Amino acid sequence: MVVVNALCWLIIWFYQALLKNVGVNIVYFGLVHAAMCIAQILVISQFTRLEQWVGSKKRFLFVSAFLPGLFFILLGFCCSVPVVIFAIAFSSGFGLSRGPLFSSYMNKYIPSDKRATVLSTTSMLRTFSIVLVNLAAGFLTDWSIPYTLAILGVAIVAFSFLSRLREEHLID
Repeated sequence: MVVVNALCWLIIWFYQALLKNVGVNIVYFGLVHAAMCIAQILVISQFTRLEQWVGSKKRFLFVSAFLPGLFFILLGFCCSVPVVIFAIAFSSGFGLSRGPLFSSYMNKYIPSDKRATVLSTTSMLRTFSIVLVNLAAGFLTDWSIPYTLAILGVAIVAFSFLSRLREEHLID
């Protein structure tokens, strides 16, 4: 959760540069950010339905990491305004909604006397990983935004396969 979330978080950092690179006027940046927020709301409001559609909670966690990774790779090489806007919104919707999803899962699994400590520790690790990922992404971005996005996308896809979470941890 921590690494994928930190990597997906970078869409907030990159979306304006991506829009600028494909010629979107700055006037529309706020609308794209609103689309990012709406996409997250739509995904969060449909967690149960999406879990059922893909067949399990574990599979949904995989999909919610894998698809943003693919869209990051696409964003590294795409120059079409509609595709870039869709990929930004889609990767935000799935990638940034993973935090609340994991919190929901953890709330059901962690005993109540340990829950605050575990959630606080997880939040701290998430924030620390964002710091590290931001530093690395900053250096890579100075080299190339498209290649940075492709590298981040590959990393997200790779981490989506590395989850050690088991389905029995996610049963209500």
